[in-house]
Amino acid sequence: MSLRAFLEKSKIRYRNLGPSVIPSIIGDFVMSASSRIPTNFGTNIFDKDWDICVVLDACRHDMYCDIVNSCPSIWSVGGTSNEWIRKTLTQPEAEETIYVTANPWITKNESNCYEIRRVFDWGWDDDLGTVPPRPVTDEAIRVGRETDRQMIVHYMQPHSPFIFSDLVDGSIVAYNSGRTGRSIWDQLLFGERTDGNAVREAFMQNLHGVISDIELLLKNIDGDVVITADHGNALGEWGTWGHKEGFVHPGMRRVPWDERTGVDTESYAPPDRDETTDRDINDQLEALGYR
Repeated sequence: MSLRAFLEKSKIRYRNLGPSVIPSIIGDFVMSASSRIPTNFGTNIFDKDWDICVVLDACRHDMYCDIVNSCPSIWSVGGTSNEWIRKTLTQPEAEETIYVTANPWITKNESNCYEIRRVFDWGWDDDLGTVPPRPVTDEAIRVGRETDRQMIVHYMQPHSPFIFSDLVDGSIVAYNSGRTGRSIWDQLLFGERTDGNAVREAFMQNLHGVISDIELLLKNIDGDVVITADHGNALGEWGTWGHKEGFVHPGMRRVPWDERTGVDTESYAPPDRDETTDRDINDQLEALGYR
């Protein structure tokens, strides 16, 4: 972001929120400035041992520990899915890896993956504006029973939209200034909505929702499994909401590293999947909060 753009953003925030937002603007400036410094910060998942790596999109380490399981953490190599994919799936180790993903950002990047299973091609729910967990679980179980190759399983949750909560609308919302619609995180940043606590709770409920599917996966797949995230999500700390590329922000970059063991009890049989549908990738990214 240019200095001019930052000043314009800060002016709008001050106009909407008043003098109380000044510390937040200072924190935002520090984080924005730090993002311009080139860095190889973070731990690449291929530096660790695993058979199946389950990736929760935008899952913070503290959130995960609060509702799932206390576990170690790592610092992600990216502050966004786009950055994480670029720094992870181009590694030589990815050449033997199957990537099962609900995240359409893979279409905007090169990768070295042995195979990519694009669940967003057929598992996308137009009403929800995302891929719910079950199509991802189904495809991962299919792959796990077809091959013993290393596999990454990338769920979209707990990333908005908040499909497991009725507390807030987690989708893109245009507002009456005539500007482009902002993501839910920028609506909070700019003071266009003030339900931050409800948003935090909705985020937690989205995590609850995807975890039940991961438990199903663990009972229907064999191997050493790790549960982690591509990045986290700032929730107002240091003047920042959401997640941004290059930011070395604990809320965005500290993610779980929960080692589990999967044992296929064959207690679940995935149904035949739907046919691939022709959807616009940019429309899918917009529904997830990206412009």
